[in-house]
Parts: sequence; C-alpha cells; structure tokens
Amino acid sequence: MSSFNFADDRAAVLAALESGEQPPPQKSQPPAKQPPPQTNDSELRRMFCIAAKNNDATVCEIGGGEGIPAAVAAYLKERGMPPKLLCAESLVNLNWNAAGVAAECRPAKDSDGCAATEIIAAAADTGAMMVGDNTPHQLTHSILPPAHIAILRVKNIVGNLPALWKIAQSETPPPKLFSLICGPSRTADIEQTLTLGAHGPVTVHIIIVNN
Repeated sequence: MSSFNFADDRAAVLAALESGEQPPPQKSQPPAKQPPPQTNDSELRRMFCIAAKNNDATVCEIGGGEGIPAAVAAYLKERGMPPKLLCAESLVNLNWNAAGVAAECRPAKDSDGCAATEIIAAAADTGAMMVGDNTPHQLTHSILPPAHIAILRVKNIVGNLPALWKIAQSETPPPKLFSLICGPSRTADIEQTLTLGAHGPVTVHIIIVNN
C-alpha cells in the first residue's frame, strides 16, 4: 500500500503552481473496509440493545404484541406513574383493561405524563428509532410527554440509517415528517450542566416485541 506524505505532496503542488504547471494528481487513500451487513435478527437485536442503553434508554423484551399492555403497566408501576397513557392508533385496541391501564389515542397535551409510540424502524449501529407523521399523533406523542415508551418490532431493526430509510420509504403512506430518537432529550448548553427533558422526554423506555 502506498504511503501518504502531506508535506511532500504540498511541496509538489506549490512548486507546480509557481512554475505554472498543472499540479500532480493527489494520491488517494484506499477505501476503508466496511464490515459485512448484519442480517441475523438476534445479532441486530443485541447490537441495538447495546446502543440504546449507551444512549440512556431502558430496554425490555417480550414475546408477542399481546404482552405490550402488561409490559407498559409494569414500567408505569416501577416509575411510580399513574396507569394511563396516550398510545398509537395501532395500539389502542390492545387489551389495556386487563393490565389495568387506561389508554387513548388523541393529540398530546402538556399535562400528559406518558405516551407509547409504534416505531417505524430502528438502526442497530446507533440505536436511532424513527417515528413519523404517517400515523396520527406519533410525533407529538414522542416529544411532549416526559415519559416515552417506544414499541419496536424486532423485524424492524436494521443495520444502519440508510437501511432504516428504505423501510420508511416502503411505508404506506411514507412519512413526510419524522423524528429520529436515540434516548432521553438532553442538553448542556447552559453552563455546561447536563439537563434531561429540555426538548423532549426525560425518559425513553423501549419494548422490543420479538414475535
């Protein structure tokens, strides 16, 4: 592999400019080898969980969609929150009564404490999750309440953001507006003091549905 010497190349370019000659072509570095794409669902799930926890989100896994209300109820109880929440249109008909949770689908208000959204897709390498405006109220549900519960189907975990975008474009209809969520909202703009919940939720809890 050829070596790259910035000083030598710079001197050659300057000399060519002074003599009026065309500068010599720059030596290009060989492209970095990219890891092979991850296609195994269990490996993608493992990678995503690591990234999500690094982003200060909490994660739990359940077997199927029928377990969502019970998993939400357990989270609300653990956090000392009242058993009620806003939820996506696709989730409102689950058996919330059996879990003792009052769930409704409507626009979020400042007084709402928790909302559950259905994630379009998630990137395993960064832990980024997409919610979009192709489902009613999802964007406000993911931003206004201080607690955000993200419902993520394991089949929608992909390797990276380009693959995530392909899934979003295949939605019917595809989202025109979307938000990428990695974890709780945070900022250190004021006196370099980390503050949670400045522009969005204070906590993000991810429920991965494996079946």
